[in-house]
Amino acid sequence: MRKLIYDDTGQGWAWHMLYGTSKVLEVLTAENCRTGAGRELFLEIRVFEIARSMLFGQRSFLSTTPWLDLVDSLWQGEHIRDWNPKERLLDIMTLVSDLATDYIKSETPSSFNVEAVTKLQAYVDEGQILRSHLSSWQLIAQQWPSTSSADHQMDIAWIFYSAISIYLSGIYDYEPIWKNHFAPPSLQPTQVQDHVDSILSVTSAALDQTNITPLLFLFPLRIAGARTRTVQQQMEIKALLSRIKNDFRIASAFSSELDNLWGSAPTVWSERAGG
Repeated sequence: MRKLIYDDTGQGWAWHMLYGTSKVLEVLTAENCRTGAGRELFLEIRVFEIARSMLFGQRSFLSTTPWLDLVDSLWQGEHIRDWNPKERLLDIMTLVSDLATDYIKSETPSSFNVEAVTKLQAYVDEGQILRSHLSSWQLIAQQWPSTSSADHQMDIAWIFYSAISIYLSGIYDYEPIWKNHFAPPSLQPTQVQDHVDSILSVTSAALDQTNITPLLFLFPLRIAGARTRTVQQQMEIKALLSRIKNDFRIASAFSSELDNLWGSAPTVWSERAGG
């Protein structure tokens, strides 16, 4: 803890917040998250475990049977009235994270033979299914009734919807093999930019108008930051991270990482670039 107190970079806080959250849930166990305080804690912090698995490319324990069974049981009986589309989106995010992690850890085919094509096509097929899930989620979320108690949850949901839409596309956007030989679930560059702009605008409004913990915005801002095309977008992200940093030093780590990313690539991307 002494090291964290004097950590101005935010790196220690990033490790503490993300991995600390993961360990809390693992120690608590799925069985103890079914009711009462354990259930409430799980619903509050499972998004951080999902974000951790995506940011670090590590498969989450949330994909194991005990935790999947837990999620299936959370909205039964009297709790069904508390459900909102954000919960379904988190389920989809876990699946997208699993797909990305499996692909990252897979060996790159040494030759383009039948076995390699079959394996790569399986990644494409799974991605297409997940893209379909996201499209279905969007339709449900757009029709979801607006209530004062659910509005803030839907703000979070829309921010994460844009982030996970970009993230899923990113699995296939950086290697030409996908678009040259397959039909991956990639977004068009303009669609990516629409999602980036949505993340920035909704996050800014949420920081101004709600009491949502700013920690929830770090993962979407990191995803948006990787796909910026203009200096203006980068300035907006830096400004938002600076606001979050006033209360949470962990934002410094995200800001520094984006500075390094932007410094190693052209600031303004051409319209023909993949984004």
